[in-house]
Amino acid sequence: MRNESYTGRGKPMKRIILWGIGMVVFTAALMGYSKGFPDIWTKVDEELVEELEDPEKEYKSDKEQQERERTLIIEEESTTASLISPPELYLSDALSSLYSEFKIYPGSYQWNYLNGEEEAEVIACGIHPLKASISEKDILTVPDYNGIDKVSYAVACQKEPDFLIVKEWDMSQIGSEEYEEYSKVVYDIPYIELQQNKVYEITAVWEERGMEERGFFGNADYLVVTGQ
Repeated sequence: MRNESYTGRGKPMKRIILWGIGMVVFTAALMGYSKGFPDIWTKVDEELVEELEDPEKEYKSDKEQQERERTLIIEEESTTASLISPPELYLSDALSSLYSEFKIYPGSYQWNYLNGEEEAEVIACGIHPLKASISEKDILTVPDYNGIDKVSYAVACQKEPDFLIVKEWDMSQIGSEEYEEYSKVVYDIPYIELQQNKVYEITAVWEERGMEERGFFGNADYLVVTGQ
């Protein structure tokens, strides 16, 4: 009788002990898991603060997307037939968070291209950059970045030239009968430096050695007038 009475009382006690152990384990696990919450919320808060502190984040993404689209368009166009005339150039401010393009067109040029199995040549003669008629819409606004005299511009086109020659005059010389000496810089990468209130003649050169691959060669002059 004593053994039965003792056993009957032991079962509830055993359940209580097991329940207590289970609660301790559960509580310990919960406390250990919850330690990760502050890190999660801290990460979320940091991302939110970063987005609030950088209101141009969305614009930067837009710019990157537009640059990718422009690259795809240029790559698609580059697979077309040989160019029978020089392509337009597109200038974009390399420092700006807002993607925009300034299109310039060829003036004077000498152009050779394959017409079937024969080679054709086209020559166009323009006027001197300081004699050109300039309207307001033709002026490229160069931003005023603190401490930066010259702003870098990326140069894109249907088929990239081998190099660029940039001549520079002061805007005050427009219409002058006597042209002062100009400065000249040669770029072998598709980036050039521009200043405010200047007149530029950009000569793009596609060398003859690329004729077999590209189907053309030649050079073309492009006028750029900058403002502020």
